[in-house]
Amino acid sequence: MRIYFSTTSRDLPKAKALMRRIEEAGHTITFDWTIGREDEHTMSEAELTARAIYDIDGVRTADLVIVYMQPKMADKGMTGAAIEMGAALVMRTPVVVVEEEATFDHFFKHHTAITKVPTMQDALDVVEGKKP
Repeated sequence: MRIYFSTTSRDLPKAKALMRRIEEAGHTITFDWTIGREDEHTMSEAELTARAIYDIDGVRTADLVIVYMQPKMADKGMTGAAIEMGAALVMRTPVVVVEEEATFDHFFKHHTAITKVPTMQDALDVVEGKKP
């Protein structure tokens, strides 16, 4: 399955590890937004524009979006993850929200296209059709 993975960019090692876990389970990450992320503050306007396009294209080409909640996300209102989730909802792409480290406490949690799960393993089980 083609998956777009979203979480805070403030913990790149964790994001990279979780993306590798998805790939090791046999799935494709549609866009690895962690690559070059460390240099984002030195990117030109054109490079930032390209990254924004690639990011949304990653959501657009995904069969499913996984959003991994972390405590750091609550501090800033999820910013990028919220945009990615919104794009997925507009495109009618299912979203799985993982609440392993933090809860998704937003009224959108009631949207029928969003499935909340307690762990990353549960998210992978949803992808595999082992859980509704």
